[in-house]
Amino acid sequence: MQTLASYGVGGAVLELWLERLRPERQLRLTDYAPATVERLRELLPSAEVTRHNLVVDPPLEADMHLFHRIDTELANREWRQVLDRFGALPILVVAAEVADFSHVLAEIGVRFRRRAASRAGWLRTQGALES
Repeated sequence: MQTLASYGVGGAVLELWLERLRPERQLRLTDYAPATVERLRELLPSAEVTRHNLVVDPPLEADMHLFHRIDTELANREWRQVLDRFGALPILVVAAEVADFSHVLAEIGVRFRRRAASRAGWLRTQGALES
């Protein structure tokens, strides 16, 4: 693999390690927040960094596409749309966390106590991720 595209990079902890372990690999990093994109350019000057909205923008040119802990940022419909657009490409998905029964109960409790809580951050069950 010569080129890795990583989406929703944020703080780039994983990407920093990937560069250290194999500096010859070309990294294409994305985030949707302009300030984060600028910070990534400073932090990883050898990487190609672009502003990218995973929900609407097409995949970047790369040998492998990395979705590292971004699944909780997307609603189920958005997640399916992204996976449909990337379906023919090699993707590595690292889930933020898989919900089990205790997580689901805790999440329901939060939703009842804080009705205005954001819908971002929802966990998916193993079956939801696999489907």
